[in-house]
Amino acid sequence: LPTGTVSNMPWRKAGVTHPNNEIYIDIVEEIDAILSSTGGIISSDVSGSIQAQSNLSGVPDLLLTFNDASLIDDCSFHPCVRYTRFDRDRVVSFVPPDGPFELMRYRVSRNGGDQQQSNNLAVGNMPLQVIPRVSYGKFGGE
Repeated sequence: LPTGTVSNMPWRKAGVTHPNNEIYIDIVEEIDAILSSTGGIISSDVSGSIQAQSNLSGVPDLLLTFNDASLIDDCSFHPCVRYTRFDRDRVVSFVPPDGPFELMRYRVSRNGGDQQQSNNLAVGNMPLQVIPRVSYGKFGGE
């Protein structure tokens, strides 16, 4: 093992201490959608990443759960994540590295079947509404 590492966790040094034990988590998502002229969703795709800044002492063992993990698909993880646990229980169990890191990347899946229902699942119940407005003035479109 490299000097200063904790057992089989090369991403975490031994003896890490912080005066304030804290971790910050940012969820960054991008929504790509094609809307009809009436505002209906023709197609959509949601991709995201979970960014973290860890300032935790010792060897913290963390667990991140989702309200509906069945919607999360096409994941890629930082090496600190226990993939078999995610595959089995759909939770993210990990010992974080010290400092900033990307915990995971993912897409929100569209369940098969009805395409309109699938597209609505991809976007979810976002506090966002897009209403196209087209008006014509004296000299054409505005």
